Amino acid sequence: MTKYLFVSRGPGEISQASGLAKYVFARGGGVIFAMTQQENLEFVKPYAKSFKIHFAENPSALTRLVVSYRPDVVLFCNSKVWSDLLFSHPRLWEKVKEIYTTPISTSALVICIDSNWLFNDQKYPMFPYIRWATKYLINIHPEIFRMGLKENDGDFTLAENVIDKIEPVGSVPTFFQPNSGDRARVRQKYNIAPDEKMIFSYFSGSGGAEHRPWALSNLLAATELLLKKGRKIRILFVGHKRNANFNKRGPKWLIHEHVLSVDKYYSALSSSDLVFQHQGLATLTQALCAQVPVIANVSQQDKEVIRDLHFWEVGPFARAGICRMLSRSTPIHEIAEHIEQLLFNPAEREKMQEAQRKYFLPGEPRAYEIIQSLLAERRA
Repeated sequence: MTKYLFVSRGPGEISQASGLAKYVFARGGGVIFAMTQQENLEFVKPYAKSFKIHFAENPSALTRLVVSYRPDVVLFCNSKVWSDLLFSHPRLWEKVKEIYTTPISTSALVICIDSNWLFNDQKYPMFPYIRWATKYLINIHPEIFRMGLKENDGDFTLAENVIDKIEPVGSVPTFFQPNSGDRARVRQKYNIAPDEKMIFSYFSGSGGAEHRPWALSNLLAATELLLKKGRKIRILFVGHKRNANFNKRGPKWLIHEHVLSVDKYYSALSSSDLVFQHQGLATLTQALCAQVPVIANVSQQDKEVIRDLHFWEVGPFARAGICRMLSRSTPIHEIAEHIEQLLFNPAEREKMQEAQRKYFLPGEPRAYEIIQSLLAERRA
């Protein structure tokens, strides 16, 4: 039996790990999880019966786990697995920075699964990546990944020594659209009336959209404008309640969930009529799988010149038609117009859903095929 160790950090990376882990497990692989942030253990509880779950807060703890478990494959779900310490805990950063250049003690095949283009220490020194992996599997459609590169009007330039190791494989995790009965049960759970539209909104995650509550405020303000016009809308907001800046109950049209497991998260997202988010590419990928229209309200934009990293990351998806991208400074009435179009204009919804169908590519089969090929080479 081939043994796999999945190393994950935040909710997005956990969803990647759980998707590929289930695929591997179904094919006879042995799986354990190593979480680097204890606060995110809630997301993997549903898998505790199938996979052993451990906490590895730093490279030393991970090395001990590797020595104990002796995996054949170590999969880092995000090659920047401890980079959050660079921003939040500079002293701790000194203890983990060597992980990016010095391999942990293991003979295992090392694979990274990423949802970004950040493989250039000179251009992006704040995002160091594990340089000693054998392969970097990108959970983005190959065509969209190419759109993000400098030579294709994107902003990203890959380091020369990593280009041949990178392979976009499609959506990991791959989710499929729920049937009408499942969708109806989710909407009934949240008391969404048949004539109401449901917006799914996630603003949480350490170092992520949790620190950009203005995007949620934009959504709430825009929705209030539409409600005054007589539009029937309800929002399901997932994240810390303090980000919503409302009282204990909040408006009747706002539903709150502090946290949802990976499966429940997707069930809620895929049962909605619109996803409104910040930059999170994991949420965007799930919306693509579910063919739910998306508005990404990301950090900054200076007229026609995109300066913020989040714009460059979401930009290729917007160019492909998978989502609409708005900025922090987009006027509320314009945000409301985009929401109204994607909720109530069938032609606009279908246009985006057609693009989502075009770029929907299940990534687990290709990722698994690559891993098996690399294992066979090592064992030959």
